[in-house]
Amino acid sequence: MKTSKLVTVLFFICTVISTLSTFSQHVIFSVAGDEIPVKRYKLSVSDKSYAIKYKLATDPQGSFKMIPLDDVHYIRRKAGKGVVYAAANRNYEVPNIEKLNFMELHGAVDACKNFKGEGVLWGTFIPSFLVMPVGLLTTMVVSSVPPPQSSKIPQNAFSVNDDYIQSYKKQSHRCKKQLAWQGFALGFSTAVTVGTLIMGMSGN
Repeated sequence: MKTSKLVTVLFFICTVISTLSTFSQHVIFSVAGDEIPVKRYKLSVSDKSYAIKYKLATDPQGSFKMIPLDDVHYIRRKAGKGVVYAAANRNYEVPNIEKLNFMELHGAVDACKNFKGEGVLWGTFIPSFLVMPVGLLTTMVVSSVPPPQSSKIPQNAFSVNDDYIQSYKKQSHRCKKQLAWQGFALGFSTAVTVGTLIMGMSGN
């Protein structure tokens, strides 16, 4: 009788440990159908390409591995809540992407796909190149105003969802801010480079 109780207790302990182990790690589900248990992961952005960098659960001290974001279908996080990444192709950074729910992610992705930034980059580049303080002021004003397309929500299956709409608007504005500050940085750095070259040539 005591042996039977002991076996039951040990089985219960093993089950609890197994469950805790499962939920103490993330699992990446690829589009190809692979399951990758990982200890930690983060979004990697490089030249407008997105990927998930991760460390394997079996080798948490090892180096980061990488999988393109378009190859990631789903990530089950430690708490069991998942995030869908399928077809998340975009040209602008979406911060805290792992915290977005399904509708918020689609809203941010669609905003990046549909964003039209004609004139924003040059609108901050030119004044920043000519007079830096004026360029800085211009950039601050331009980046503070939401783009027109932030209110033009595309009509699709998600456009009636409030999370989708709010995420779409926020990401549209975020895209404009990124482009505006890129123009400022490019204009100012170009001015410094040109000024340095001119001074070098005049010195000779």
